[in-house]
Parts: sequence; structure tokens; C-alpha cells
Amino acid sequence: RMDANPAYEKVIVNESLVAGMQREGAFISRIPGSTDSYLVCNNRNVFESSIPTAGGKGKAYIMFLPKDGRNLIMDRNGEWKEGMSTKELMKHYDPVERDHAKTVTDHLEKTAKAVERIKK
Repeated sequence: RMDANPAYEKVIVNESLVAGMQREGAFISRIPGSTDSYLVCNNRNVFESSIPTAGGKGKAYIMFLPKDGRNLIMDRNGEWKEGMSTKELMKHYDPVERDHAKTVTDHLEKTAKAVERIKK
């Protein structure tokens, strides 16, 4: 479970920041406060949240970023830029509060149970 794994930081990504699935298997988010920097994250590390966004419109996502290492960053043309540490990225994104993490855990447990029912 990523939610309980201390090797990851959790951040909230509002739908307005999502740049799409421009590269297979990747979740791409504009870095808040920037106009030409996009974080590229493995889509297996991103989950849709049932928590409403600040304005109450649109979706929100929970993204799990590895605490160690550098994250992939690209510009709006898809050219790679210098990577950023998770610590630096945490200055731009909102961290997940405790109740957000519980919602993700509940969602993952429900999904796992549904998959088990389908397999039977």
C-alpha cells in the first residue's frame, strides 16, 4: 500500500492542473505556480479522490511522489528539463491531510474487494 509507505509523499492535484496522458503510462500535471514546467509521474502512483476540489467543481487526484531521487520534469513542448526533488515539489503542491489519506485508503480497500468479487 502506497498510502502507508513512508517512502512516499502525498500531494493533491486539482483537475485544472492535469495536462493529460501525453505519454503512455504517465500522469502529467502542470506544476502550480509555473507556466512551463510539468511533472511527469507514473500513472500507477496517482488515484482519483472523492474529495471535492477547493471550488467544489472538478476532480482531484492524490499523487504519490518518492521522497528520494529526482522527479521527471518537462516543458510544454515535451522537452525534458532538469529534474526536481520531491522536497522542492512539495513547496508547489498541497500536501494530503490525514482525512484525505483515509479516503484514499478506503477507496483502495473497496476497489480490492470489488476485484476479488469479480475474480470469484
